[in-house]
Amino acid sequence: MKVTTTTAADSCRTLLWIGSRRPPEFRAAYAHCESASAQIAHRKSVDEATRKAATDVDRIVLARTDRAAFDWKAALSLRSLFPNAKILCLLGRLCEGVCHTERFAIGECKRDAELPILSWHHWKPFLPSWIGTTGPSSEAMPPKATIAVVAATLSIAEPMMELMEGHSDRSDGNAVVWMRKPTPHFVRHVDWTLWDDSYASPTSVANWKSRTEQMSLSFGAKHAWLVNSPRPHQVAAARLAGIETVIGKPFQIAALIEWLRRSGCEPSVADWKRVA
Repeated sequence: MKVTTTTAADSCRTLLWIGSRRPPEFRAAYAHCESASAQIAHRKSVDEATRKAATDVDRIVLARTDRAAFDWKAALSLRSLFPNAKILCLLGRLCEGVCHTERFAIGECKRDAELPILSWHHWKPFLPSWIGTTGPSSEAMPPKATIAVVAATLSIAEPMMELMEGHSDRSDGNAVVWMRKPTPHFVRHVDWTLWDDSYASPTSVANWKSRTEQMSLSFGAKHAWLVNSPRPHQVAAARLAGIETVIGKPFQIAALIEWLRRSGCEPSVADWKRVA
C-alpha cells in the first residue's frame, strides 16, 4: 500500500464535523479542516447530522471527546446518507487507549468498514492528505537521505529501520542508523531523526533543544517523535523545540508512511504487514 499524492479532483468539497470543536486538542485540527475544505458543516451529534443533513458531503470527521458509549451503528449509517464520503474518527485526550476497542465495535457493526481512528496528536501527518490538500512536498529530502532512529534498544528501532532503509524506488535506498542516544560523533549530517520515547521521554522545550543540538544535523533537518499517550503540553513543548511531527503509540502506520513519503521512500505492502 502506498501513500499517494491527492489530485485537485479529490480535494474536499464539504467536510462534516460531528461532535465538539471546542476542546483545545481539537482546535488546530478543526482550523485545518475549515481552511482546507471548500466548506465545512458542524453538527453536535450523529443524530443531528442525520436530521439536518448537509449537502455534497465527501468527508466526515467524528470527534470523540470522552470514553462514553458510542452508537457506531448509527454513525456507520451515515454512509447511506453520504455514500461518497470518507469517514474518520478523531479521539480526544480523554479517549487514550480506546482505539482497539473501538475498532472491535466498528467490526461488530460493519466488518467491511474502512474507518481510520486517530488520536488527537495524529492529525497533522494524516489529515492533509486525507482531506485532499497535499500536493508535491516542499520538504523533500536529498536523493539519498541519512535517517537516525534514536531508541533505547536495537529491537525497538529495527521495525522502523526496516521500513525506512531500502524500500524506495532508488536503487541505493536511504542510509538508516540506530542510535542509543544522540551524539555528534557517531554519524554526521543527519537529514531526518525519528525519536522513540524509549529514549526520548516527554520533557521541557529546553531539554528537547538540548537533545537535538547533540546531533550532527544537515541544514533543514526534520524530526518526528513516537510517544505513548502524550499530553497536550508535552506535544506543545516538543513542537516548540522543533519536533514537527508527533506520532502516538500504538501508532498508525499511515502516519509514519506520510512522514516517509516526503523523502520519496515508498514502503511495499510486505513492509506494512511486517511492521504492523
